[in-house]
Amino acid sequence: MTLVQARHVALAEDLCSRATIPFTSGMALKVAHLVLVWNDRQKARTILRNMDQHRLDDLGQTRDAVYLEARKPFWRA
Repeated sequence: MTLVQARHVALAEDLCSRATIPFTSGMALKVAHLVLVWNDRQKARTILRNMDQHRLDDLGQTRDAVYLEARKPFWRA
């Protein structure tokens, strides 16, 4: 997650926690946050899937473990 995305997430969480925000606005913010999380998961899994073996060795990951992680749907943590 980039710094800008982290700031947007923090702002959305702050706004959602306020009692004065309308219900529909709070729901829209939560959906937007969820979409950002899903997008970050998909990007991270794509990067992981395309890593060279020597980088996976540096991370202490096996190709099999990466394959299982990369196969997960974006909505699954």
